[in-house]
Amino acid sequence: MKKYELKKINEYFLRIKEKNDFLSKLFDYFSSSNVEFGFLGGSVRAAIRGEASMPRDLDIVFDEDDKDFDAFLNRLSVGFKRNSFGGRKIESDNMEFDIWSLSSHHLIAEKLYQKDFKNVTRTTFINYDSVFYDWTKQKLFDNYSKCARESLIDFVGNKKYQKFNTQVDMTICKLALLNNQGFSLSENVENYISNYINSYFDDESLFDKNDFLESFIYNYNRHYGFNLNDETRNTIYKFILRYLGDVTKGC
Repeated sequence: MKKYELKKINEYFLRIKEKNDFLSKLFDYFSSSNVEFGFLGGSVRAAIRGEASMPRDLDIVFDEDDKDFDAFLNRLSVGFKRNSFGGRKIESDNMEFDIWSLSSHHLIAEKLYQKDFKNVTRTTFINYDSVFYDWTKQKLFDNYSKCARESLIDFVGNKKYQKFNTQVDMTICKLALLNNQGFSLSENVENYISNYINSYFDDESLFDKNDFLESFIYNYNRHYGFNLNDETRNTIYKFILRYLGDVTKGC
C-alpha cells in the first residue's frame, strides 16, 4: 500500500482517538506496554474509503495475555460483557468496542489458524469484512478492496471452517443488504445460503414462513442492538424468499 494511503488510514483512527477517551487510553496502554494491536472490519473499510463520520463501533485485536489486559481494564474501572467469540464488548462515549486478544480470536482460538495477525482476515467469513490494519507495524491485510472493486462477495479462509460461523442468520441478513447495494454473490455463497435455509425443512408441515423470516430479523437486531426499519426488513425478506424455492410450495 502506498504511503499516502496509510497516512489516510492513520489520520482516520487518530481523529477517533482524539474524540474518544477510552480509545486514547487504549493507544497509550498498548504503546507503553509494547503490545501489538490493530483494527478489524468496518472501521478499516471506512478509513480506506476516506469517510469523515465517526464509526458506530470498533473491532480491535491485540497480542497480549488476556489476564494482563483485563487487569488494565480493572484499573480503569471499565466494565465489559463477553461478545459472541469470547472477546470484550465495551461501550464508551457513544461508541461500542469489541476487543479480542489474538490468541482468543475466533478460529485462531480454535487452533485452526496459527497465532499471527496475517490470519485475522481469514477468520472473518466473507471478503467484505476481511480487512485488518496492524497499527503497530503500519501494515494492511486487505481482501476488502478487491471485493469492492469487483462488487463480488465471496468466502475467505478454508471452506471447511464455515461450520464455525455461529451467526449465520445475521450473516445472511448482511448478505441481503450488500446484494441490495449492488454486490453480486459468488456461487459458493449462493449455495451456502440455499443449503442453510433449506436445511430447516425436513418436515414441511411444520413450516411457518413468517416465523422463519422473523427469526432472521430478530437475530440481526439482537446482534447490532437496533430495530430495522420496514424498508430494510422487506429487503431481507425478499432476499431470503429467493432461496426458499420449492420448499414453500404447498405450505
